[in-house]
Amino acid sequence: MKKYFLLFAVLWAVTMFACQKEPPKGNYIGKFEGSYTDTAKIRIIYYTTNHEFEVTKSTNSEVHLKEASTQMTSILQKANDSITGKIGFGKIYNPSSSGNSVINTITIRGKYYKEEKKISGAFSTIILSEGAEYPSRGTFVLQSY
Repeated sequence: MKKYFLLFAVLWAVTMFACQKEPPKGNYIGKFEGSYTDTAKIRIIYYTTNHEFEVTKSTNSEVHLKEASTQMTSILQKANDSITGKIGFGKIYNPSSSGNSVINTITIRGKYYKEEKKISGAFSTIILSEGAEYPSRGTFVLQSY
């Protein structure tokens, strides 16, 4: 009986180690860099912002990401090392210095890099600024820390 229990315990430990999902749970800092064209003022606006996230769950097909300041949860789709989906910001993301621009969500298409423990790729969104909507594109990096 003890041999069966020991064998079961060893097999369970090996299975759990082999099934560890990527990206792993934990804290990540996200850097987002993008731009949009303000057609009313005929200028291109560049922005950079950082946000903290937590990967709360990672499976073969999903990554659950929680934005730290608003606790907004996003579920991203995963296929091998590719990650796609929408990240929500809860109306806190403000790329302009005037305080009038807001982004609620961004659509991402990225890849998980196991060696660097990061997700990086491109994003697109619509920026709401002073009552007008502007398409925006950029790049992002979510780095584990």
